[in-house]
Amino acid sequence: MAWRLSIRAWFSYCSRSFPDDQPQTRPPKQLRRRGRILAELHRELSAITGIGQRSGWQRSDEVVRSVLADSRPGGELVRRLTQHLEHVAERLRAAGASSFPTGVIHGDFIAQNLLFQGDKLSGVIDFDSAHLDLRAVDLACARRSGGDEVARGYLEIFPLADSELDCLDDLWRASVLRYFLQILERKAVTGTEASELEWCLRQVEKTRPFNR
Repeated sequence: MAWRLSIRAWFSYCSRSFPDDQPQTRPPKQLRRRGRILAELHRELSAITGIGQRSGWQRSDEVVRSVLADSRPGGELVRRLTQHLEHVAERLRAAGASSFPTGVIHGDFIAQNLLFQGDKLSGVIDFDSAHLDLRAVDLACARRSGGDEVARGYLEIFPLADSELDCLDDLWRASVLRYFLQILERKAVTGTEASELEWCLRQVEKTRPFNR
């Protein structure tokens, strides 16, 4: 089956009413609602089965096991990021992340990719990063842009195991490190790419365990 997502269910889903959730206004109630939107999305996407992995993609726990042993341009930044890659790979292995529930995920579920007409959700856009992955990865990324209230809203609809919740920080790092590896696949690290590596390093050095 070709790797394409049917959007028919989304015409119905996106007509439902949700409070406005623009990034400049983030009271806890709206952040929790954003988490519920993500959980509803996952529930819809869970009906998609048997399609196999999208070409060129891996699950996040698989990506971080792909630690590069050969030397790459980038010097100290690359060395430090590779250390983080190895550390996250070991932490996810120890947590048993390979057994976490998987499914089609959005891949970039942030406020800017939610469209509203007045106070109603009218669309979820930018599925460019959609692929098969651990479902908790989507929540990990949404939580980093919206905080723990997003996670709490998600859990109202789509419960996760404690082991998954304990790994939210590391799953966010795994997503950042996926981007790091994509940068390294380029022929050379330019000034622009060096600034991207610096961003990656800032992200993976932050810690923010989920506060239940």
